[in-house]
Amino acid sequence: MKTKNDIKTKRKKPSVGVDSTLKASTATTHLARGQEITVTIEKINAYGVGEAYFEGIRIRVPATAEQEVVTVEIEEKFSGGFWAKVKSIKKPHPERVPAPCPYFNECGGCDFQFLSYPEQLRYKNNEIRNLAKYLGVQDVCIKDVLPSPDIYGYRNRLSLQSDGNKIGFYAKKSHELVAIKNCLLASDALQIKIAEQIKSGAPMGRVDVRENDSSGFIQVNTGQNTQLQKWMIEQASFKKRDHVLELYCGAGNFTFHIADKVQSVVAVEGDSQSVETARKVQKKLDKKNIQFIVSDVLETLHDFATQMKLFDVIVCDPPRSGLKSSVGAILRLKPKKIIYISCDRQTFCEDVKKLMSAGYELKVLQGVDMFPQTRHIEVASVLELKNKRAI
Repeated sequence: MKTKNDIKTKRKKPSVGVDSTLKASTATTHLARGQEITVTIEKINAYGVGEAYFEGIRIRVPATAEQEVVTVEIEEKFSGGFWAKVKSIKKPHPERVPAPCPYFNECGGCDFQFLSYPEQLRYKNNEIRNLAKYLGVQDVCIKDVLPSPDIYGYRNRLSLQSDGNKIGFYAKKSHELVAIKNCLLASDALQIKIAEQIKSGAPMGRVDVRENDSSGFIQVNTGQNTQLQKWMIEQASFKKRDHVLELYCGAGNFTFHIADKVQSVVAVEGDSQSVETARKVQKKLDKKNIQFIVSDVLETLHDFATQMKLFDVIVCDPPRSGLKSSVGAILRLKPKKIIYISCDRQTFCEDVKKLMSAGYELKVLQGVDMFPQTRHIEVASVLELKNKRAI
């Protein structure tokens, strides 16, 4: 007799996408919650989760690495397989290390504390190579992931959650709150702010905590952001006569560095608070070759195209949603070079495919590890126009 805990599923053919390496199978199996099975992890997928197969069925096991042999307990079904948790490790990965955080097994904030940092970088380098394969580009344009100078204590801001009584992070795969006292990813200054926030409490919902009271977008990893700024200047190879358009400039994270190298910079940002902060810095530094514009990026691009404005280089660091319709507007401006920095691999691929089909060549593709201990990775790229007639 079947019980409500019995689960039955059938594997589906994987959809095409950035992570499209799943095995096709029509096998079926019968598993129940709480059932223990032993599997060999075949890979860590694009979501930072170990994947194995049991009688042709995909099993996802957090905090596991490829070639580990683990006994797991079936937890729940997802479309195409099952989630499971580790009960014991029969054969550990040679780069497995003890996770230093007491909340790691429950908290959904980190993925890779159980792996050495060189192994985390190996995973992220593989992800960048997967992007290159998906885009159909040669390995020659790929550069090794830029390591973070700090792998703990690097964050200058965090988004916590509150249920009205306690403050913490959501648990893995759920909205159940894991209360914390500190976070090992937070800088010393941010740890103090977190402790103050926990002591004072917060109403239900998201709780944003920062090292300081500055407004607008800032990169979370201060040390790595400095390296990213240097990377952008080196890879862009700006000329003193260049006119540069910067999209999604924020509070001027790249703007002032660019301005030192070129004739002029037009920097566009939709958030007025960020631009207000940038203009204060501009006044302090007496940078007269920068024009900040508070406006919707797409509208501004259309205006510039109508006015037949000319820019040698476009620098863009959009939100996770990517450039979307702005790609077409950028193509109307025909810049010789595009520096594209992205925090979302899927939208990056969608946008870059459009740029490449319109005559741009991907010259540099590099990962930037802005988020050690997690699966997330920043993507930095340089595209150059092969032939203006292609647009």
